[in-house]
Order: sequence, then C-alpha cells, then structure tokens
Amino acid sequence: MVFWSSHVSQIIEKTSLPSPTGRPIELMKDPNEIRTFLTLYFGNPPKTPVLDLTFDPNDHVLLVRDRSKQIAGTIRYHFIGHYHEKPIYVVDAFCIHPTWRKKGVGDYLLTELHRYANARQIPYALFLKEGAPLSILHQPVYTGWYRYRELTEYQSSPFLIDLSIQQAFRIMDVYRTFQPNLILIRNERSTWKWFRSDRSSILIGIQDTHQRIDHKKMGWITAWIESPMITDELRGEAVDAVADSLFPTFNYLWINERWIGSSTRWKRDGAFHWYTYQWSIDESIDVSYAMMM
Repeated sequence: MVFWSSHVSQIIEKTSLPSPTGRPIELMKDPNEIRTFLTLYFGNPPKTPVLDLTFDPNDHVLLVRDRSKQIAGTIRYHFIGHYHEKPIYVVDAFCIHPTWRKKGVGDYLLTELHRYANARQIPYALFLKEGAPLSILHQPVYTGWYRYRELTEYQSSPFLIDLSIQQAFRIMDVYRTFQPNLILIRNERSTWKWFRSDRSSILIGIQDTHQRIDHKKMGWITAWIESPMITDELRGEAVDAVADSLFPTFNYLWINERWIGSSTRWKRDGAFHWYTYQWSIDESIDVSYAMMM
C-alpha cells in the first residue's frame, strides 16, 4: 500500500497510476450504492462489525468499478474539523471488494485521492490504521490500544455533567491555556460530558462509530482532555460513569486503553495507529487529545 508523509508547507505531488480494473476513478453519485457496498464488504463480514455510514454534502467520495460496472473499491475524504485554522479531513470508507484485494486497487484509490485533494487544495487529513502499523518508514503520530465494554443499563453519576457543543468548546479553550501542545481537532458532531470531582475534571467527547454488531450500536470516546494531577483511580471512576450514562444510546463503547485508569470493566481489543496524510505536526500526543470525527 502506498502512503506518503510531508509537511504542511510542502505538499507532495504524485503521478497518476493506471487503474487495475481497467476503469477510471469516479465521484460518488448515489450514497445508497456506497452504503450497500460498505455494509457487504467492509472488513471481513460476518466476523467484523457492519459499517453503516452517513454521508455529508461536504464529503468527497471516490470509487472505482470493474469492467462489469460493479464497485471494486471506495475511499472517502470526510471533514472532521479545524486544526490551527486548517481544515482537517479523515480518510475513511476505504473498502476493497474481496475479489480485488491485493491487486493494486487500494494503491490506485489512495493515489487518486491524493491527486484529487491536492488539486482542490484540501490536502490535510488523518488516516486511522487498525491492527499492525503501516511500515517502519511511516511513523504514526499516535499509537494506542482499544478497550471496550458492552453497556446493559443506564446509571447516572453526580459527578457527570452533560455539555452543549458550545460549552465543551469553551472548556477546551481553558484547558489549552495550560496544555499549549494539546491536539484539538474539533467539530460539532459529538456528545460531550464533563466529569468533575473536587478540583479535578475531565472533558470527554463521544461519537457514533457507524458500526453495528447484530444491529447494536457502537460508540467511541475520541476526546479525553484532563486537568492536571489526574489519578488512575479518578480516570477509572470517570470512564465508568460515562459508559453507564450512554445506555441505551449505545450498546458497546470503545476507548483508548490509556484512559481507563484503574477500572477493571473493560476488555482489551486491538491496536490502532493515527497517521497524518500529506502533512505533519510537531505537537506530541500524550494522555489528552481531541480528534473528533
């Protein structure tokens, strides 16, 4: 698989590749056709969850067909927010039909997406790779492990407050004053909780993964921003309080392993790796970050 790294001030140009299927790249015309394709072929069904994406008007979705005009592969540039006033996208809906896997379709889609984004001056994106990392030549900006829980009942916590998007953003700005290198890519599609105990607090953002297991919804904690001096005991209390507050909105919840603290209610899943796509950053990601999708 091809993957490139570069700096914000130096965008790499790529030469077009020949299509392995014999047909050129296309832009999405029918979202339902793409959703059906992803539901059937994303991952390795039925062993993996079903992907059930929604599409925004600002999404850039590319596909390639085979000679019978069936979809051989898809890829999407999905806007997730701004980082230092630059629009940031995420590369997702990257799915190859089983017949066309390991035949160059993935390289072709990534190359054409690269060229498409550069031509429209929207080059900055993130790429989430699950499982093994890409290669030693492409270092991820962050690597972690997933933990998950099945949610079975609702419980409230006196330490947990529901926040509006505007309230969450204001608190983010306060956190940024004492964590200047904190990575904040923020948008308006998230559910926000604020855990407060004594003088400590954690701002937590939750999103729909758009994945389903037997029609059960899977949520994902993608933002976790701590005040100073948070203990593992407090992390464990916070993450369990958030999880208990999300049923029945979600039936499963995934989280970065670093955020579960002392809680023993979470099972370990696989590794994940965040890469920058066509750009790089100098900030380091420690415990706290917010990358909302």
